Amino acid sequence: MMQDGRLSNNNGFTLIEIIASIAILGMVIVVLLPFFPQLADWTASTDNQLVASNLLNGAVHNVTNHEDVLVNYLNSASVPACTADAMQIPESILGNAVTYKVNGKQFSLALSVCQSTDEVNLGLYRTHIQLYSDTSPETMLSDTYIYLVGGAHE
Repeated sequence: MMQDGRLSNNNGFTLIEIIASIAILGMVIVVLLPFFPQLADWTASTDNQLVASNLLNGAVHNVTNHEDVLVNYLNSASVPACTADAMQIPESILGNAVTYKVNGKQFSLALSVCQSTDEVNLGLYRTHIQLYSDTSPETMLSDTYIYLVGGAHE
């Protein structure tokens, strides 16, 4: 349709409508943009926690499978009371049962042992199992306690 030599189009959007929609879309993107990197961090953290939880169960199984070796070592060592610093178990005692590789990430265990007076009388060793990621070895991912059964002292 032609009015006074100009084309008139009643279909489509005006320039103001397009600029307003781009501005609104830009504001929405600016508000949501910081959320995505944070979401990636949460996912990585949750993944590490899930792997640590599952590995800890396997670690308890491996430690109990090596219980005779550990108890022989502990019977010959001087195990401190639980009020003091616990005794660290050397990696050489457990061999390759202290390192795990899952999803391309390396994890390692730290074992420490102590005994209270009652535990000495019962022949139990309180064992603290801690799981660390090799990417951040100063941060413990998960831990648990188990008892190893040794010879009771009279």
